[in-house]
Amino acid sequence: MVELESGGSAAAGTMRKICRVMMERGISALPRNYELLFEALSGRRPDLLRDLAALGSEPEQRLLDELGLRHRLPGHLALQLNRIHKLAHESLVALEQPVMDLGAVNALMTTRLEDLWDRIAEAPLAATDFAEETRALREVVAQLRRKEKQISATVCETRETLKVAAREIEESRKSGNVDRSTGLGNRAALAERLEALYAAREATESSTALVMIVVEKLHMLGETYGPAVAEKAVKKVTAALRKSVKRRDFTARIGPDEFAFLFYEVDAQAAQTITARLRDQIQSLEIRLPDRDFSGLRLGLSAGIALSSEARDATDLVDRANLALKAVREGGRQGILLCTPRMGAQLNTRREKRPPAAPALKTPRVSAA
Repeated sequence: MVELESGGSAAAGTMRKICRVMMERGISALPRNYELLFEALSGRRPDLLRDLAALGSEPEQRLLDELGLRHRLPGHLALQLNRIHKLAHESLVALEQPVMDLGAVNALMTTRLEDLWDRIAEAPLAATDFAEETRALREVVAQLRRKEKQISATVCETRETLKVAAREIEESRKSGNVDRSTGLGNRAALAERLEALYAAREATESSTALVMIVVEKLHMLGETYGPAVAEKAVKKVTAALRKSVKRRDFTARIGPDEFAFLFYEVDAQAAQTITARLRDQIQSLEIRLPDRDFSGLRLGLSAGIALSSEARDATDLVDRANLALKAVREGGRQGILLCTPRMGAQLNTRREKRPPAAPALKTPRVSAA
């Protein structure tokens, strides 16, 4: 039976389970797969978890996508919309050229017939029955030209409609990657950034630091004083974090009291310096409480840091950062810890000792907070 950790480490525990299941079951580290596994392993969707378990080891991506669509997960619905848009665009492109060719043929035919009509009008035959047939033919050609113009106009309108749909799909995808409370990225956005990082080989060519942090006491605020107080505190924390990072760097909220950062083109020393600055910003905050008139609550920060140049892929990078975060918080402590090569080697040894068969997925039980 899988148990989710209570309190501030719940999201980190779920993220570790996601990374482990991905590795053991051969699931690609795609943003939509992170979303699917989070929904399944967080305990909120037991029906999804059962369907995922039924796929067995090393499920095909096609089956995972079908599962996400069946359970109407936002990331998979956006993927389906993109596919539909692509098919519609390809169909329109395939139709557009024949329409243009037809228009060119019609224009040539009309020019030739007009020359013929002019000659007929000047000939003695104009007064015969042949002139009536000529007028009828001219009307048919005119109708054909009108229809061809209507089809061309419809193709142009459809092209513009598809452009609008493409923009709306992209906006929908972006909104699905945003934490609504803070405006920061969310888990899906983080997964997308990590995937892009390794796909572009930036991870190994120039080191990027992944920093996973827990804002200590933030989770307790919500439980003790209610969501309104916690929401105000989250906004103050978010503002403080924004001040401490460069515009190019990436910030995401991945849990009630958890945030993740990607610091680009930094070494271990620089990553630790920036993280220490984050800690100082958070510790300088004073959260006003309903039952305290003259003093507020001081928050704390714990962080785990991992370098992309030392991790083989996105899943390994997340594992390393989470390992450092878990280690620094053992025994209720706070601090900042960099995942060293030795810790990474221990992590790899632990993976190698696991049995090759993937364990059965079971419905999580959420322990009392």
